[in-house]
Amino acid sequence: MQPSTSPLRDLVRKRDFYAGGAMMLLGLGIAFKGSSYRAGTLMHMGPGFMPTVLGIILVLLGIAIGATALAQSQGDENDESILPENPQWFAWFCIILSPIFFIAFGHFGMIPGTFACVFIAAVGDRTSTWLSTVVLSTIVTIFGVGLFSYFLQVPLPMLTDYWELTFVPFLFGLAGSLYAKRINRDEKEWFVFCLLLTIVGPIPHLFGLVGSALAKQKNRDSKTWFAVCFFLSLIGLLLIVCLPKRQSLVGAPRLSETAG
Repeated sequence: MQPSTSPLRDLVRKRDFYAGGAMMLLGLGIAFKGSSYRAGTLMHMGPGFMPTVLGIILVLLGIAIGATALAQSQGDENDESILPENPQWFAWFCIILSPIFFIAFGHFGMIPGTFACVFIAAVGDRTSTWLSTVVLSTIVTIFGVGLFSYFLQVPLPMLTDYWELTFVPFLFGLAGSLYAKRINRDEKEWFVFCLLLTIVGPIPHLFGLVGSALAKQKNRDSKTWFAVCFFLSLIGLLLIVCLPKRQSLVGAPRLSETAG
């Protein structure tokens, strides 16, 4: 006695069905958002032209992928799991983290943001070496800076103030990786763990808030000193404590008044 099957039941067991559906939803969202901007013409493209066209292309590709799943479901009794047999969760975790790192490190300029984004994504590949990861991140960073800053003339700052602080989380990650090697643990997992602990842990945020409050009392930039104390912790607090209070310009006599 054979189990009861239906074309719809066979269809929803195919990976291509979900892949095509996800691509269609993504394309519809992009096309809908792009249509809210001016499209223009082929000779004079507006800001909404490319997003709308790319969204429509994604919808068509999603339909094509879903059609392949429909063709395979006919006469195919093999079930497919949505997830692979050995899912690479660590790799997916690093890929999801990469845009977050671009936003976090992008505060210090395009160069640190691009390098951190590519580096954390490349760490997810367990077959890659540290040298190949650094080389890949450097090449992509140089290409991105050349494309957006020099070729497209996008006004993005390459490096901002205190960009050197971006080395601190990587040093903590490197220390965790070396410790993991001594205790026979996965070096890359410990690298990412220590890197995240440095950035999203409660202690760095506490140091940043205290440093920001002290900087405000001394008439200094609170956001800058939040970043300094966030990455340097106790050293940053010692620096802001030792700095003298900056004189406020509010209420100071004007030059013309003093001259008179």
